[in-house]
Amino acid sequence: LFFPDGNFNLNWVSFSESQGILPTKAPATLPLSGCSLEPSFAVPGKIEAESYCDQEGVEIETTSDLGGGQNIGFLDFGDFTEYNIQVDASNQYTFEARVASEWSSGLMEVRVDGNLLGSLTIPNTGGWQTFTTLATTMILPSGSHRLRLNFLDGGFNLNWVKFVASVNDPPTTSPSFQSTSELQSCLASNAELQAQVALLQEKLAQYETTSPTLNPTPQPTPPPIPSPTRFPTLSPTVKGTPAPTNPDPTTKPTVAPTGNPTESPIPAPTKSPSAAPTNDPSVPPTPAPTNSASTLAPTNPTTNPPDCAAAPNLSVPGQFEAKQYCNSLGVEVVDGHITHITNGDYVEYNIDIVGSGDYTFSARINSPVWSGQINLLIDGVSKLWLSVPHTGGAWQTISGNIHGVGAGAHRLRVAFPSGGFKVDWVSFGAGTNNPFA
Repeated sequence: LFFPDGNFNLNWVSFSESQGILPTKAPATLPLSGCSLEPSFAVPGKIEAESYCDQEGVEIETTSDLGGGQNIGFLDFGDFTEYNIQVDASNQYTFEARVASEWSSGLMEVRVDGNLLGSLTIPNTGGWQTFTTLATTMILPSGSHRLRLNFLDGGFNLNWVKFVASVNDPPTTSPSFQSTSELQSCLASNAELQAQVALLQEKLAQYETTSPTLNPTPQPTPPPIPSPTRFPTLSPTVKGTPAPTNPDPTTKPTVAPTGNPTESPIPAPTKSPSAAPTNDPSVPPTPAPTNSASTLAPTNPTTNPPDCAAAPNLSVPGQFEAKQYCNSLGVEVVDGHITHITNGDYVEYNIDIVGSGDYTFSARINSPVWSGQINLLIDGVSKLWLSVPHTGGAWQTISGNIHGVGAGAHRLRVAFPSGGFKVDWVSFGAGTNNPFA
């Protein structure tokens, strides 16, 4: 069971014998050939991004980068590509990636046989076809391996990657050990150290071959160092369905949860450009609102709206423009609606609810590319979660029911755990009917 969209609870699953019409669509199967039958790319050397042997969620398009050809794009959280590589010699290599983006939040990690060797944070390069080269260093052992590029945060294009052998030897500093067994245990669990040992062994063999006249003083025989073990090979994964449309440069790609959780989601860890990501790629990093029974205190707005304490109350039931917020985080107002919504943004309003009871909340949204999510909180308490569908650039109204709302003055927060869309207005109708929608 794989959960690309989180924020829900699961009690049980069951299997029962079919009593009706069987599904007519055959289940997805592994590719007939897979990476096991595909050729390997030489390292050091360049690999075109579209020459993968397996992938999830990417698409190929013509590139205007130097040299022409194609690049991969439409990358979203959880997408990946895989390649077979043949490393000529154990060494420290410079890994280069040719990328382009109109956003500044892309994140790609580099794995070899499942081992994380490095990551790159993708900046805003000024355009989807304005390419630049990013680089990091890593140590690779010689032999045949599987290279996997995981896209932990999408919104960029990738033309090619390249491995360049470093001029300088890799660092040989290692921790001290009290016994041979401790060293063997460390080697068995440390892929990078294995590569360093293999490189040192090769250097030593070359030195002994080219320096036959040396007559060093005999020394006691040191305990044997185990040969580096081969990394485990990743099995091919099922190919995913590429995203059908081009990204909207004003928004950010996300994977939106579809469930209505009974508990608040766990906030995503903060990513640091200088460190490898620590979050599990199978879990979407969705920020979550804070549940509190107390009144939600306003924070410093990014667009300097008037303080909520001095803002008027908006009447409920009723409809009001999304741009009439008294406090916000991250959003912008363009053409009369709020946009540039990214994960964790929100807007706040002072509202005056005429009578206690149940209400229907509606929002007028437009999501050109990505699906998103809205979380409605009243005085800091989560009341409703709504999934925002991909509308293809058309305006659409989404609605949900809120139960047991008390009369009087309240602070309404419309939070966006998953962004990538625009909001024109929001409204409340009494009961299950919303005449304002």
